[in-house]
Amino acid sequence: MENIRSHVSMLNEERMRALAQRPNTSVYTVQHTSTHTPWKAERVRRVAHKIVEFVQSSHSPQSSTTCDLRNDEHIRQNDEQLLADTEVAEFKFAHPNLFSMLVNHHMISDARFHEAFETLLRVREDVESGRISELEADSRATASLMCALAAHK
Repeated sequence: MENIRSHVSMLNEERMRALAQRPNTSVYTVQHTSTHTPWKAERVRRVAHKIVEFVQSSHSPQSSTTCDLRNDEHIRQNDEQLLADTEVAEFKFAHPNLFSMLVNHHMISDARFHEAFETLLRVREDVESGRISELEADSRATASLMCALAAHK
């Protein structure tokens, strides 16, 4: 059997077109049938603020540290009340992991979380304004998160 050499890497479109022209080279691309339009950073900030305010106002020391435990009737009622806001319900669907973090009282009480979250929103705003590319945003977001976490030991 022939020894086939393979290489996997992240390339821009121009480089992919050039590689596709080479003999014995296959270039595969992904074509999504459904795409997600990212929420604007300001909208994420506004909805996150609503969620955090709600969680902080409905949290009691007797309850669990998370507002997402389905065995606690008080928390279940709060969840239903929070999701009655259409924009919050859309946010939960579009960003389920972030929603889970925002309804966790322990998480939103941590200054590192607030700093990291704001850092990500600022990076997103830089992309939206055209100051940086999506590719640069990935590396900047990672570096910024590490700094935010290290700053609050």
